[in-house]
Amino acid sequence: RQAALSSAWSKVAVSLLTHVGPSLARAPCDETDLQIVPLLKQTLLSVRVPMLLGGAAQGPNWARLVLEKLVSVLTNGVNSGAPLAVVRDAESLVAKFFLQNLHTLQRHDHFGQLWLMVLRLMLLFAKRGSDDRDAELEETAIETLKNLLQVLLSMRVLGFTARKGTGAAVAPAPAAGELGSAEPPVWWQMTWDCIEVFLPGFCDEFSKAAMPKEEAAGAVGSAAQAAAPPAPSAEGVTEHAEAGAPRAGADAALAAET
Repeated sequence: RQAALSSAWSKVAVSLLTHVGPSLARAPCDETDLQIVPLLKQTLLSVRVPMLLGGAAQGPNWARLVLEKLVSVLTNGVNSGAPLAVVRDAESLVAKFFLQNLHTLQRHDHFGQLWLMVLRLMLLFAKRGSDDRDAELEETAIETLKNLLQVLLSMRVLGFTARKGTGAAVAPAPAAGELGSAEPPVWWQMTWDCIEVFLPGFCDEFSKAAMPKEEAAGAVGSAAQAAAPPAPSAEGVTEHAEAGAPRAGADAALAAET
């Protein structure tokens, strides 16, 4: 029964997004058009949805289908010149759906790809705000992005990595054996690289705020030593342990979004 309900809900949600998607890209014609985003929020952000998807074996796949369709519809809307009022109203929708169903989405084999898809949409929201000189949209999108990153870092789903091509580090990469892998997932690096392209300087500022000063200093020192040529020594180079990311709850981030 749970599997059937989960499957049915996801199919209805995808059909709804397919139906209303084109309306998001045009100027509202009447009162009905103005209710599209509130309708999507009511449907996708129901408190029952995480329990419905989380309790089914195929829940991660159903959650993925809905998330992919939601991101596609909103991306097309933003790129097609959707009214700023609609874009501002829709900006929090994808972030809240992602956070509410994070535990279910984590069970998907390609969670990293799903996160990068959400990340690019959040950066697109910020870019739209910048291009249209809408400070409210730009600032809100950046704050929402920070909340998402904080949640992923606090849950140790995401970690900081050394910046490519330099000896500097955004923050320490995981130590061998930690987080279940000696090497960080590729999508970690892609996360920070993608953000830096759209928001130059964001990663440095965010990492300084996210880590205590003494840990940040140790992280940069560790990265610099790792990048330098090894000095001749019989004992080798001492390993540095990873500095921990701050802990924050997904519930707190959702409350901040509301």
